[in-house]
Amino acid sequence: MNNLLSKILTKIEQSEEQNDLLYKELINLVLPIEDINPTEFKKLSREISDKTQKKIILTSGKLALVAIKNKNQNFIRAALILQALENFQLDPRENILRLSLIWEVCKKLKLNFKEEINLVKQISSKRTITHLNEFYERPDYMKSLKTMGFCIMKENENYFLKEKIAPWMKN
Repeated sequence: MNNLLSKILTKIEQSEEQNDLLYKELINLVLPIEDINPTEFKKLSREISDKTQKKIILTSGKLALVAIKNKNQNFIRAALILQALENFQLDPRENILRLSLIWEVCKKLKLNFKEEINLVKQISSKRTITHLNEFYERPDYMKSLKTMGFCIMKENENYFLKEKIAPWMKN
């Protein structure tokens, strides 16, 4: 396994503790991936095992949530790089949910989502580019977390994604 990918996966394992320092270390490993050529990026992406795909997707969402707390665009960029690295292989619905989260956080931070995804598309596979474009072209209400039955919650200075219970399911 590629040394960089190994370091990223180790940091992902450690970052489950919701520790800001670990997330900052993680983005310092992920952001330089933007500068590698697409062929190297493709090799790196192919090395991701089935066992780690979901962790990468979930971590992209966590990075988006940390971006709110830190008001830092680099967390968004790293989240999108992880999305591209995973390449929508496991279950694109999981990626779409995290893209909705990233989109909502971009709105909160007044970042241009289109510019952010355009930067990541430069290294992305055709598959990822297709999914990013399809997501971006959706009407705003179809991109919203609310439409997907989720919301962003805050507890003790940390943000998290919470599933909302549909009104008809409440007792």
